[in-house]
Amino acid sequence: INNALIYAKKAVQVSPSAFNHANLACLYYKNGQISVAEKEIKIAIGLEPANKTYPLILKKIQLSLQ
Repeated sequence: INNALIYAKKAVQVSPSAFNHANLACLYYKNGQISVAEKEIKIAIGLEPANKTYPLILKKIQLSLQ
């Protein structure tokens, strides 16, 4: 996960697309960094509000905060 996080962060720097932010959010989530994951997926939703998958990811992340 740590190497994946490094590359995902670089991907967001190079191309801050919704997909890259969502990918980074999922990696943060899997690494137990829930609040950072929530921030990243919210950025993805802001960049691509029509995407129906991103709100589902956000819901999963928020459920784990409870």
